[in-house]
Amino acid sequence: MNFDPIENQRHDRAALEAEIRAAGSTIRGDQCNCPHPDHEDRNPSAAIHAGADGVWRVTCFSRSCFGPKGADIFDLRAALTGKPIADVLRESRGDNRPTGGRPTQPTTPAPDMLSLAKQCTIAITPEQLAHLAEGLGVSADALRRLRVGWLADQSAFTFPMRNASGKVVGIRTRYADGRKAAVRGSANGLFIPADLCGDGALHVCEGPTDCAALIDMGLAAIGRPSNSAGEDLIVGYVRQHPRDSIVIFADRDTKPSTAAATISAAERLTRRLIPIVGSVRIVQPPEPFKDVRAWRLDGAMVDDVDALVEATPSRGPAGELRAVFAAEIDGTRRAVPWPWRLVTRGTQALIPGAVTLIAGDPGSGKSLWLLEALARWTDDGIPCAIFELEKSRSYHMRRALAQRVGAAWLTDPDEVMRRPCEAMAYQSEHATWTDGLGRTMYDAPLKPMTLAGLIQWTIDRAEEGARIIAIDPITAIESTERSWEDSQRFLQTVMPVLDRVGASLICVTHPRKGKQRASANALDDLAGGAGWQRFTDTILWLERHDEPKSVTIKGGDSFPIPEQVQVNRTLRVMKARNGRGAGWSIAFDFDPGTLRFTERGAIAKTNRTSKQTQGGDE
Repeated sequence: MNFDPIENQRHDRAALEAEIRAAGSTIRGDQCNCPHPDHEDRNPSAAIHAGADGVWRVTCFSRSCFGPKGADIFDLRAALTGKPIADVLRESRGDNRPTGGRPTQPTTPAPDMLSLAKQCTIAITPEQLAHLAEGLGVSADALRRLRVGWLADQSAFTFPMRNASGKVVGIRTRYADGRKAAVRGSANGLFIPADLCGDGALHVCEGPTDCAALIDMGLAAIGRPSNSAGEDLIVGYVRQHPRDSIVIFADRDTKPSTAAATISAAERLTRRLIPIVGSVRIVQPPEPFKDVRAWRLDGAMVDDVDALVEATPSRGPAGELRAVFAAEIDGTRRAVPWPWRLVTRGTQALIPGAVTLIAGDPGSGKSLWLLEALARWTDDGIPCAIFELEKSRSYHMRRALAQRVGAAWLTDPDEVMRRPCEAMAYQSEHATWTDGLGRTMYDAPLKPMTLAGLIQWTIDRAEEGARIIAIDPITAIESTERSWEDSQRFLQTVMPVLDRVGASLICVTHPRKGKQRASANALDDLAGGAGWQRFTDTILWLERHDEPKSVTIKGGDSFPIPEQVQVNRTLRVMKARNGRGAGWSIAFDFDPGTLRFTERGAIAKTNRTSKQTQGGDE
């Protein structure tokens, strides 16, 4: 047994849950509201899970508040208290000394930040102000507007930091050697100049000196405390001081990890500002300049900033729509076609960010139908990933090979034993193809897949660049008694990621128990709850006919005129948010000898007075 109190708590789910609840989050099963203090999570987007090391962690899937690995109980406690993790661990062991082992100093009352800021502003001399302005390459007037001051007992220049309402909540100090710190008791805040005009674009930069450089160019600007801090303060300030547009200046850091964090923070702030402002742009000073002040020192003027902003697409609604149109015009954003013409034309199901649900009774062939499509996409070089939650990868690869060569007998072990030479010849001939398709498949896990695990798997595949992600069947995951909430939580968590990276998701499901062979018009009979109806873009229902069904088709590949045919499958388009085929019924033939599907055409809808082709001109 491990008697280390730290490790015991890290391996104790109940201890982590208590910490999450103490942060004000609600827990349901493995899901919870993100407990990070900077995340107002109204729709639960975090999950509790145990890693391979047995440590229980909480992971935020919508904003990655704790990073990709998540936070254990002590990481979470550090985030909630603002203390260094080393101090949190020491306190948990009963050692209350701060980092470094120095004895705790007696606490002193926090200073009145506004009074201290005023004193510092009065104390600075014209000579000191001019010296600082010359050293920074900005004007004394810009520094005055930022209420720069002098703290004599520390021999440091001061910059007041303000909350969203403009109240002074802290003081940044800057020393002669360039070091930066803060007066004890300070809270992080924004650097907001006096007499800030309320018209035009607001420029958000990092720190007070970049802010001064933008002021010198005649621009309305505020500074954030660092490349990632102050997000809530900026949002609050913009809510109180509305603007038509925001320009976020991100520093051009040379260290890759810092550069990535800077852009990620800017993206995160952008997503929060768009609903408030509309037009938001992220810009960086041109190379080789690290920040705005360096660019200004090289002679940059307001016209240079305006040109940079104009050349940067807006992240607001108008900019987003423009980007969509541009991507569709140049072909970078398009629906991946199905192997069947009418399914593609009627649904446009596989546009980036879209979710498709394939439903059908057991034995309808929906998994084989998807497998045939997956093989085609892989042949076409489209990056795919499928999680086969039932059966092993070899089981599904055997069926895929049978489809490819048109020999269903390859799925029968007795037939393979009777025809060993043929079976091995097929396997050898298509080994390279099998390896390629097999790399897209993730087979059934050794233990039941949780909702949190499936969310993470889907996000990982999307981040890796899979254009099409499939899960067969979605109903195989462990779910709570509130399955409708599980489906909503899954989709609301993964859909923003799909949209951001441009991936499409396909999920296979079936009717609820007791509803097999139900009417294909009864979407309420789908397993998994109402979330699938509400949040998916396309719902396809594959219906099996035990006896061939006689239908009239129009618009088939072979004959452009109406034709009476016998079919053994009907694909019903129950929902087509991105296409015009909602309500279509498409005739299919399934060949049990090859395991392949053939699209025959759109089924003409008939009644006593007229015959109409479902889907209009099809």
